Amino acid sequence: MALKRNHEKAAPQAESADGASLEARAYGALRDILIQGGFPPGEKLSIRRIAAALGVSPMPARAALRRLAAERCLDLSPSGSAFVPLITRDAYREIMRIRTLIEPVAAADAAPRLTKADIAALEQIAEMARTARAAGDEDGYRRGDRLLHQRYYAAAGQPLLLAMIESLWMRRSAVLAMARPIMPGRPDADDHQGLLAAAKAGDGKAAAEAALREIEASAAFVLARVHFPEDPTPPAAGWKKLKRIAL
Repeated sequence: MALKRNHEKAAPQAESADGASLEARAYGALRDILIQGGFPPGEKLSIRRIAAALGVSPMPARAALRRLAAERCLDLSPSGSAFVPLITRDAYREIMRIRTLIEPVAAADAAPRLTKADIAALEQIAEMARTARAAGDEDGYRRGDRLLHQRYYAAAGQPLLLAMIESLWMRRSAVLAMARPIMPGRPDADDHQGLLAAAKAGDGKAAAEAALREIEASAAFVLARVHFPEDPTPPAAGWKKLKRIAL
């Protein structure tokens, strides 16, 4: 995934365009990439590079970065530069612990409210994700995974809860980037069948249990396989170089 596919530059937009909407577009694009683990840990996010990729002036790009920093999804240096945070094991455990507390709530409240059209869309997204992973397209899988959970949880009708969940997804971005090379090797299928079955049955309790299982399985795999900044030993042999999602 990239802000512009095939490394195409966005056409510059007139400065008369509404600044708030340009900031919102820059924020949305960066948010989506962070959720999918698109930047390596410690990556400095250049205002000029982001602005050029999105076809906006530096001002909305800077505002989007500062908004993400205020939400604790990015870190700021004393000079004001934005960086993808380095996440320790303890910080990752905290993020995942909070996810286990709030995502099952969203899933439980959403399952009885999902319509047939919602469920059909969710099944299509899940199939897209499975196909992508089978083809070795981890970026495609992560897009499908994000879209499925966003649509599922949105049905709960609690926008503040969804925003909190998405903030946690963004905060763990660096860990997802580190895990990218090994995620296709997870022993569990992670195909969302538990969530889909609960949706079809309108069973909130089963949906909560499925969401919890997904989070716990992912956390256990990452904690066992990923090399965190404070770990004394290097990553396992055979790791691929971390791939930056190009702007």
